[in-house]
Amino acid sequence: MAQDLTFAGENLLAQKAQQRQPLIVDTFIFAYIAGLNPDAPIDRNEGLPAVANRVHTQPVSQYGRIGDNTVVYSTVLNSLTGPFQFNWVGLYSSTDDVLFAVQHIPTVPKTVTNGGEAGNTLNRNIGIAYSGIAEITNISVDAATWQLDFNKRLLGMDELHRQLAADMNGQDWFIDDGFLVVPGASANSFNVTAGAGYVSGLRVSLDAVQEVVVSSYPQFIYVDAWFEGTNDSVWKPQLQFTVSNAELDDYTDASGVNHYLCKIAQVTAANSVIDLREKNDLRQGIDSATELMIANGLAKKTKTAPEIGKLMATGIVQKFACVGDSTFWGATAGNLEVQALYNPPATLRGIIQTLFNINCPVDNLAISGSTLRGMISGTDGSGSTFSDKFASGGALSGVDVVFCNHGINDSQLGLDINQYRDDLMSFVSTCKANGATPVLVTPSPNLLGISGMIDESKNRSLMHFVEVMRFVAEQMSVDLVDQFYYWSKSFKKIRAATIIPDGVHMQDIGYLQSGCNLLIPFISAPTLYKKGEFAGLWQNTFYDDGDVNRALTYHAESIVGTFLQFDASAAGERKVIFPFITDDTFDEISILGNESETAAKCTLQFTNLLGIGQFYYNNKQFGDNTADNWTSEYKIRRQLFSGLNILVLTINSNDVGAGQTLYFGGVKTGETTYSDSINGSSYPHEPLGLYDYVTISNFNFQDGTELKLNDMSGEKIASLVVSGTTISCKFFKNGQEIFSNDMSVTFEYGRYDVHILWDQNTVNFNVGEQYYYSGNAAFQVPNYAIGNNCSYKVRPSIVSSHAL
Repeated sequence: MAQDLTFAGENLLAQKAQQRQPLIVDTFIFAYIAGLNPDAPIDRNEGLPAVANRVHTQPVSQYGRIGDNTVVYSTVLNSLTGPFQFNWVGLYSSTDDVLFAVQHIPTVPKTVTNGGEAGNTLNRNIGIAYSGIAEITNISVDAATWQLDFNKRLLGMDELHRQLAADMNGQDWFIDDGFLVVPGASANSFNVTAGAGYVSGLRVSLDAVQEVVVSSYPQFIYVDAWFEGTNDSVWKPQLQFTVSNAELDDYTDASGVNHYLCKIAQVTAANSVIDLREKNDLRQGIDSATELMIANGLAKKTKTAPEIGKLMATGIVQKFACVGDSTFWGATAGNLEVQALYNPPATLRGIIQTLFNINCPVDNLAISGSTLRGMISGTDGSGSTFSDKFASGGALSGVDVVFCNHGINDSQLGLDINQYRDDLMSFVSTCKANGATPVLVTPSPNLLGISGMIDESKNRSLMHFVEVMRFVAEQMSVDLVDQFYYWSKSFKKIRAATIIPDGVHMQDIGYLQSGCNLLIPFISAPTLYKKGEFAGLWQNTFYDDGDVNRALTYHAESIVGTFLQFDASAAGERKVIFPFITDDTFDEISILGNESETAAKCTLQFTNLLGIGQFYYNNKQFGDNTADNWTSEYKIRRQLFSGLNILVLTINSNDVGAGQTLYFGGVKTGETTYSDSINGSSYPHEPLGLYDYVTISNFNFQDGTELKLNDMSGEKIASLVVSGTTISCKFFKNGQEIFSNDMSVTFEYGRYDVHILWDQNTVNFNVGEQYYYSGNAAFQVPNYAIGNNCSYKVRPSIVSSHAL
């Protein structure tokens, strides 16, 4: 997308500023211009498009300011507006007859409500950056996130982050030579060295040397830092340099923005500089102290989580321990004295066994009702301080990794957050001093109003404790499993009470996912963020034990390229184990493989989910059986949480179906759910498959009509055929009809809605409400395309709910 202020708009701004008159921008203009490149730079001399290209005009409905130098204009295209498409948006001042600003964007369709089908609703926003524009346009209200203003909440989180950084590391400090002032090449010029540092907790950085000119001596050079957003919604610390011979203090500008000043140098002559910067890198200090303890035999060198993962991959057993509260122990909602079968530590042990085929001990030392303060001091009922547990015979003696999951009780009991920070640092330091790798685990979110277990006012502070843990992990270079992040993402699409029925403690499926997430720092797994993304073998540390005709092959037509294949073994089950992370929840995942007549039937399992009851059978039974389909997408309708997923495919020589070979190339998140698709002269990009409920609306059936379903090479696999008054469902293999069923011998010509559904048990064709065919799983077709030039809709037939 390209956007710019026109020269006419810039001149109008200057004119209004000079005349001290308000600028009124009151109109959005939408147009469609064929061949417009949305990424090409905009010609700022651009004028209004031809009238024939304009598709809609609408008043500005809302405006707001983001600081003194940025304003935003907005409008809403509701569901009754349209239909049209647009790729050009202009801001126009009808008062001055000036095209003010222009956006070039990818083509956007605007549909309109028609009959029972609702049109889409679109928000359009254009941000304009110009010195002093808020005053010139007389805009004084803050920009809103469309009717809901989160500014105060977000600013509060930003302020908390700033205070934490200042509390932990000191008010002002700089890394290495960052912001070092040195004499410049010309008289009275000084250069501020590129680098990074902190000013009152705000992280500031210079990507290049900055020149500062001084006219008299002596003078101080200050960094003036503040936090502000830009017109493209990027919020980050801003800075400028101030030269003064006076002592300057922090201040608040006319817009209410807090500015923080730090004196970094005093220049006493043209070639004389006194460096006033503080250098206080907490991480370096901790590392230096740890290295000194190791050198004196007072501490052991710790391994990183990835190093421990590599050791487990080679069969070397590691010992784990988990400390925390009742949510880590696995208390059952409704009966807190009963430990859930899939409590996180127990799940972790099982996942390690599945992934690495070794039995690593995982000790669950979590104590219900405990706090981090109690664990460190030994007042949690365990009988010893945290450091004493590492002594010979202690609960943590010889342990390789310690997970810490405290925070809920600390916030609910109103404990001091600074003490919490200090105790987290003590946990990390104590682990490292005893040769154990520390891993911090944020608590999962709590729900209000369910059981009365969570105090409303204190619950608000839980996020602050989470932020402290994240900050300590970053500053001390400690691995973090951010359960709060993953579950917050999941609860945007899944009703949280189904996972946390009492507001605190999880059902088995929640504990199972949380236990899976504990393995994230130890493995290499790609992350899928949105629909349509894929993860292949070359991005991942996958595991398999194939021993018959095992091979890695490359197929350029596939989005993943590389495939693993091996045959069933008479020696027993053989597996592919594939970990991947989902940053969001998804209700469809596709296995990328080869649809072939040699493909075997495999059982399918996600170790982070309870009973799947599904299999992976990519056997090609219809169409052109001589043509393998390396673009196959075998769809699985199953809701995945945000977090670590581990897919296990198992081939068993006693149950391989029609083939003998397991083919696997990776996974892909589905993107056809609830979408409109049109098949023109070529096949749709997304293949149709299992559990896709396809509706072809108003299809015209006459004598001789054939509605065709093709494989991905274009060969016919099935069709609905009208011959006289008979409508039949037919199946084909290698161009020959192999099965036919007469759905009706008294068919009436006309237009009908056609519904098609394949799943792992049946195939269903419905024409209208009176003509249908339903067959058994022998007619399973993993991928297909509509062979006629017609429109259709796709939605999921089912999304399997979790077994709770």
